[in-house]
Amino acid sequence: MNGSTHAFGQPTVLHRPQVALVDLPPVYRRGLGAGLTEAGYVVQQPSDLVAWAGDGSGTKIAVTTDTETALDLLDCVRSESPSVVTVVLLEDATLAGYSRALPRCTGAVPLHAELEDVLVAIRAAANGFTLVPVDVARLLAARGETGADLPELSERELGWLRALADNVTVFSLARSSGYSEREMYRLLSALYDRLGATTRTGALLRADRLGLLRSSVPAQLTIDSGGTASRRSGSNGRRSK
Repeated sequence: MNGSTHAFGQPTVLHRPQVALVDLPPVYRRGLGAGLTEAGYVVQQPSDLVAWAGDGSGTKIAVTTDTETALDLLDCVRSESPSVVTVVLLEDATLAGYSRALPRCTGAVPLHAELEDVLVAIRAAANGFTLVPVDVARLLAARGETGADLPELSERELGWLRALADNVTVFSLARSSGYSEREMYRLLSALYDRLGATTRTGALLRADRLGLLRSSVPAQLTIDSGGTASRRSGSNGRRSK
């Protein structure tokens, strides 16, 4: 081991994965270090992470927090040593937090997750996978689709889609909306087109896939450009965060 590193109870063994713990709270670092050592990793605290990443071979994993300074350091590591696995412990384990960290690391996990969950996330990252909470994954997927080709829909248009999904007839929808049946067909045709569909069935299938038919939690519609998700209450159109 070189002078810039410190191992927790075990010598550096090249064929075992090496994990660098960087800028972690001392108590947290000791607990995670002990868990990693018990799991078979060689745990280190390099004074120069970039140099550590480029020194030698074998599997190397850098674990740090989601501060901007830490993420900037990971950018340098990835630039100099792309094969090094990087895992971020998220203080902000929200959609915005994952969206901010994941483009700059291999994997992310909440800072206050159980030790076993942190170890699972590190193992997954070492194997080329990123673990994300189901709710966050759905929001990320929905944001990708909505950002690509789905316009912002009004509460009225959402109401039409949900009514059609509940088997309300176009005639009844027209009457309740104050349009003639012919005008209603024209408006719905334009709505289907905006959803990338040509038929009622196609439009409803796409709307369902995007979560637009779930009036209680249509979070996909309300993710702003900063990655903040909010929910509409459905019947009155109010939002809560």
